[in-house]
Amino acid sequence: MSVLRAGYGETIITPRLGTDLTGFGFYLDRKAERVLDDLKVRALCLDDRSTRLLIISCDLLGLTVAQADRVRGQVGAALGLPACNVLLACTHTHSGPATVALPGLGRVDPDYMRHLPQAILKAAELAAASGEESEFGFGMEAVEPVGFNRRRRNFLEIDPWLKVAVFRRKDCRLFLLNYACHAVTLGPTKEVSADC
Repeated sequence: MSVLRAGYGETIITPRLGTDLTGFGFYLDRKAERVLDDLKVRALCLDDRSTRLLIISCDLLGLTVAQADRVRGQVGAALGLPACNVLLACTHTHSGPATVALPGLGRVDPDYMRHLPQAILKAAELAAASGEESEFGFGMEAVEPVGFNRRRRNFLEIDPWLKVAVFRRKDCRLFLLNYACHAVTLGPTKEVSADC
C-alpha cells in the first residue's frame, strides 16, 4: 500500500489600493478603495512516492490559457515535475484585480502581473516542502437551495453537490472543497475580497 503525503502552502496576493477591480459590468471604474479580506494563493501538494501533483487555487477572476501555461511551466520546472501535474484554478472572484484584458472591465496592472507568478510559486514551494503522511477521505452532500440560476430565476439546472476531500495528518486536516458557484455576493463594490 502506498503512503500519501499531503502538504499545504499559501501566499497573499492582495493588490494595492487603487488597482482596477474586474467584473460586475462594463466601464464601472472600480478601483480598490479598501481590503475586506486578503486574496490568497492556496496550494495542495499530493505525493504517493510514484506521482507528485499540485492543486493551486488563486483568488482571482481568471487567467488566460497562456498565463496559466507559463505559470504551470515555471512551477513544474522549479519543483521538478511535469507541468501537466500542476492544476491551476481561480475562484472567479469579481472583487479582485483585473488579470485578463477584458475591455471595459478594468485595466490589468503589469506590475501586479509580474509579481503574481512568484507568489504562486512560493505557495507551491511551501506546499511541496510541508508534506506529511496523511489519510484520505471523501464525501459529498447536496446543499440546497444555495445555488440560484439568476438567468432563469429558479433553482433548476444547478449543481447542488458540495464535494469534500480531507487529508488527515497528525498535526492538522487539509480540506479540498468543490462547489459550483459564481462568486458575486458582494455586488459591484470597491472592496477587495475573495467574495466567498
